[in-house]
Formats: sequence, C-alpha cells, structure tokens
Amino acid sequence: MAVDGEPVGGSLEKAFARLPGEVGTPVRVTFRRPGAEAPFDLELVRVPLATPSVRGARRDPSGAWSDPWLDAGRSLGYVRVSRMAEDTVDGVAAMLGRLEAGGARGVLLDLRANQGGLLSAATGVADLLLDHGKVVTIPARDGSVEEIVATPGCAFSGPLVVLVDRETASSAEVLAAALQDSRGATLVGERTFG
Repeated sequence: MAVDGEPVGGSLEKAFARLPGEVGTPVRVTFRRPGAEAPFDLELVRVPLATPSVRGARRDPSGAWSDPWLDAGRSLGYVRVSRMAEDTVDGVAAMLGRLEAGGARGVLLDLRANQGGLLSAATGVADLLLDHGKVVTIPARDGSVEEIVATPGCAFSGPLVVLVDRETASSAEVLAAALQDSRGATLVGERTFG
C-alpha cells in the first residue's frame, strides 16, 4: 500500500497520516487486494471532514450516533461532547430533549479528552443544564469583569454525572466546574488539565 507513491508498509496508521492535505487537492492511494496479482491506484480528492461534536451512546438505524440511551430500559442517558464547537449547543439540546421526553432518570455527560474550543459553546451547554447560577466570570484587561449567568429553565433536571480526565481542558473545564458549582453535578474521573 502507498499514498502518493510513498510506501506505507501495509500500516493503516501511516496511510492515514499521509492523507490530510489542502481541501480540493488530489491524493493517489495504491491498494493491493488479497489474491490479486497487481496493485491498483485510486485517486481521491480531499474534502472537508465534518464530524459532529456531540454523540449519543449508540448508532441509530441510519448509522448516526444519535441514540442517547445507555440501557435497554431507557433510564440512563449518555451524551458525549468531543469538543466545544459551533454545533455543540444544538447537539446537546437535541440529545437532552430526547432524554427528557423519554423519561430519563439520569444523564452521563462525557467531557473526557475534550480539549475545549468555543467558550460560547461551553456557556451555552451550561445554560441548558442550569436553572440559575453563575456559569463563569471573565476578567478583562481593563479590570472590568463579565459574569455569565444561566437563564431560568433547564433542559434536563434529573441527576447529572460529568465524566472528566486529564485531557479535559479549557472551555470543557469551565463547563464541568459550572455544573459542579451551580448544579451540584458529580464529577467522576481524573483531575482535569488545568
């Protein structure tokens, strides 16, 4: 197997490492099928890879990770947030809506290996899960302080456990701290990055 003429020795890891490049540019991948005498080339064009920042516990029939139920009895929900991005608040809101409508008794919010991203996404998710209270205080260089507080109303009011690890960082840490401090959510896992 080779990528753009450079052998990768049959290693998928090496092949995947050579695939990224500028969107719209071609990449030639050489394959060898088991039992075939000669390898063949396939030319691909690089496209942007859009992966949602929020997923559930399982794939639904269409293949999307939108099933938030951890158990067959549909009592416990799971929402994984891989990064704080533009689609995060809407994705979490959709998952919480399914869980609330389905009568979930508790939710696991998984922030492990979430290295942050948009602070607005973290504060937006916090606003979904807090009925009141401070989300974050942001000091400015001029000495002023901006305090972001939750608006009344909560998308899910049941028990909430937040999974964190040493790679949970930046705005993901802001979210975890806000949920612990203003809602009493239980944090489980390792000490976060900061």
